[in-house]
Amino acid sequence: MGPESWTRIGSPVVGLHFMYHVLDVDPVAYQSLKGCFIAIWAQSLILPRWSIQHLFTATLFCIDRLAHPFLRDIPCGNYDNHCNFGFSADSLAILRWQMLDAFITNIAQFLRQAEGTNPSTEIRMLCELGRSLMRALIDTVSAQFFAATNHVEQLRRLIDSIQRAGILPAREFAQRTTGIEYR
Repeated sequence: MGPESWTRIGSPVVGLHFMYHVLDVDPVAYQSLKGCFIAIWAQSLILPRWSIQHLFTATLFCIDRLAHPFLRDIPCGNYDNHCNFGFSADSLAILRWQMLDAFITNIAQFLRQAEGTNPSTEIRMLCELGRSLMRALIDTVSAQFFAATNHVEQLRRLIDSIQRAGILPAREFAQRTTGIEYR
């Protein structure tokens, strides 16, 4: 399949498990693959079924120490100086929409700050990562939730966060993908 073919794993659940094991076995890999790990994390929060999201989140946050511009000020409950985030599946489920809201806000702020500047290569890469993460989140939500009527509220919450952040024309997207008139 070629170099880095693992980045094209079709199933978000399989991708989550694979990337969790990479991060758990080789934490140094985070330095060169931050964007991939963060993308998998964000997409995993909107999956309809929970498996190891809480483990992946705790490991990711511990390694990054919430230093990445997209992860700063993410609400994560209580954690100690030894990087013990102590997420359970239930506690993460409660925090996930607040986390996604802060994450999307961070991306929007980062993109606005970089606007109109002559950004460095790193800033340009982060801007592209931010834009691609928004597209990936929308694609994941669309694929997982738009047909399931009991998940419409979750779709609306994600769209609200994206719209508040001013990143994408969320209202038009919601109407186009769900057929639901969005208020």
